Amino acid sequence: MFRKPLSQLLCLLALACSTCIAGATETITIIADEWCPYNCQPESARPGMGIEIAEKIFGSAGIEVEYKLYPWTEALQRVREGKDSAVIGAFRTDAPDFIFPAIPFSFSRQCFYTRQDSEWQFKNVSSLTGVVLGVIDGYSYGNLVDAYIRNHRDSGRVYISRSTTGGTAGLADLISRMKEGRIDVLIEDRNVLSYDLIEDRPELMLRDAGCFPSSSVYIAFSPATPDKSLRYIRLLDRGMRRMFHDGVIQKITSKYTVTSDRER
Repeated sequence: MFRKPLSQLLCLLALACSTCIAGATETITIIADEWCPYNCQPESARPGMGIEIAEKIFGSAGIEVEYKLYPWTEALQRVREGKDSAVIGAFRTDAPDFIFPAIPFSFSRQCFYTRQDSEWQFKNVSSLTGVVLGVIDGYSYGNLVDAYIRNHRDSGRVYISRSTTGGTAGLADLISRMKEGRIDVLIEDRNVLSYDLIEDRPELMLRDAGCFPSSSVYIAFSPATPDKSLRYIRLLDRGMRRMFHDGVIQKITSKYTVTSDRER
């Protein structure tokens, strides 16, 4: 029987192993509910500015981004348990136990909205006395509003939308209930409200009744896999700095009619 020299066999094994390694792609799984323009429909022409930023940064490091939609409370739990890598569109108050990068990918301005015929105006949390506030299950609206929701969720003064898909569907539910007179005020990010749902459906136009200052929006990583999460954060922060410097972030956000500065 013909036998190949040992050196040839070792070379063949090395080649096979290198082919396997070259063909293997690391994948990071980023999940959330739909919250356009920050994160939109997966595999669409406009998956969201945060997803586009993540794909560019991790793609340049040879890491493929897999983006999936889940209800927000389920997304947080999956990432908390390490089933997925990160959530996108998170405030620090959403999941203080998660691992956050130094640099947010955008800024969110939470505003209160009413029907056009309302004269109610937000001045502080005490302004919510006497109105029914609509919110989405599992969302954080900052420490003050979150505390108000916890204290009044069973009082009839807070309506919590528990849409199975959350995000855009939850917002549509709140707007519908406002039009029916079942809630008086809803709170939502200004960009989210205006991006698609309102601009394309002028009959749903609402009245801006006051806003909080802007808050940072992050891709937040699993506390269950700290070493891997810290590695991803280092890649993300370096990539964000580079993309801001090169103007790439500004180009991405301009596609979604959103600016990347804090004040907007």
